Amino acid sequence: CCCRVGVPVLVLLAAIVAGSLQYFLRQPKYAEQVVRKLVEVGGIPETIWDHIQVVDDSAWADIITKLNLGIAEGYMHQKIKVDPLPFFLTLMNGTAVGPRRRDEGGELLGLLVRVLNLPKDLSALLVNMQTRERSKRVTTKHYDA
Repeated sequence: CCCRVGVPVLVLLAAIVAGSLQYFLRQPKYAEQVVRKLVEVGGIPETIWDHIQVVDDSAWADIITKLNLGIAEGYMHQKIKVDPLPFFLTLMNGTAVGPRRRDEGGELLGLLVRVLNLPKDLSALLVNMQTRERSKRVTTKHYDA
């Protein structure tokens, strides 16, 4: 049946599109444009830029591909300078990232995150990296140390 052939082709096509999008978003100038557009679409006030300064342009790709973790890692690795309290209060207060995340902007952000995570999610479905040996090693390292 053509459905059996069609599903793997669609999955492969989706993975290629998501991988291409990830590559595109790893380019600092494009990542910055996408972050700025998401700020606008998400209803986040322009004053957010008063609380963050990007020092290393690679931080833009981290922010768009890792979201909160990208901001935190950028701060830790001194790729960005941020005044955390006013930054996160501005980010969360009445925006699509905060209480309006179910509105239009939040759905767009959610879709983008799902698309960006697609290659990782597909590989997790196809290849289980967790083995009994690896599980024992992780447990020993974390709990018997």
